[in-house]
Amino acid sequence: MVGADWASSGDLRAQTKTILGMVENQVTECNLLGSPALGLCYVAAGRTHLYWHLDLTIWDVAAPGLILEQAGGVLTDRDGNSWLYSDGGYIGSNNVVHGWALGCIKSVTDPPDPRDPTPLPKELG
Repeated sequence: MVGADWASSGDLRAQTKTILGMVENQVTECNLLGSPALGLCYVAAGRTHLYWHLDLTIWDVAAPGLILEQAGGVLTDRDGNSWLYSDGGYIGSNNVVHGWALGCIKSVTDPPDPRDPTPLPKELG
């Protein structure tokens, strides 16, 4: 089970829709929660496995991010780097699905160069 929320701007909102379409057949349930704090705390409590949002500020995730990390989860920016320096995209997970989530989100937000001969991983191709 995963959670997400809509980005407020047009391009990021469209990317969120694309990501939701990509993961809908790979998860049992996807909830749009309306609250980043609630989404990250649900991951910390084990109610969901993953929460992502593409358009937040650090004060939206600072406190729930600490709760998530203290519960053993992981919070990164959408590139898998420290969440402290995010450009607005955040991914919080239970650690088990974090790599899968990064792959799905990055395939939409940073699509591969069509001239690159390296094939996509099977689950993303």
